[in-house]
Amino acid sequence: MAGFSAMKPRVLVVEDEPDILGVVTSTLNKHEFDAVGAGEGELGWKMAAKVRPDVIILDVLLPDLDGLSLCEMFRRNPATASTPILMLTACATPQIREIAENAGASGFLTKPFTLRELVRHVRELASGAPMSAEA
Repeated sequence: MAGFSAMKPRVLVVEDEPDILGVVTSTLNKHEFDAVGAGEGELGWKMAAKVRPDVIILDVLLPDLDGLSLCEMFRRNPATASTPILMLTACATPQIREIAENAGASGFLTKPFTLRELVRHVRELASGAPMSAEA
């Protein structure tokens, strides 16, 4: 996508709630990231091929293609198989966490979250460091 800096990590945010999508992408763009957003799973899947993100942030509950299925699709795709994936959800049950881990998620952030937590987790994932526990 035009406008991406070669120096900044690219982040694809797939989130159907417009307010959350806007806050997450603008916050990441204010820090050391180039972030773009998609409001639904299919669009996120298509954008990943163009963006070639260094980190993917997925909402678990999306209207068209749920984030867990999309996570599995990214893991099966050679272009995104090793891309860190941070799952966002308000459904923080142990079962959802286990399903997300089995789908290939690299980390999990529960809504509501602080912007500081978000930036810290994305920074860790972009650097290749293991994600620290939620605060």
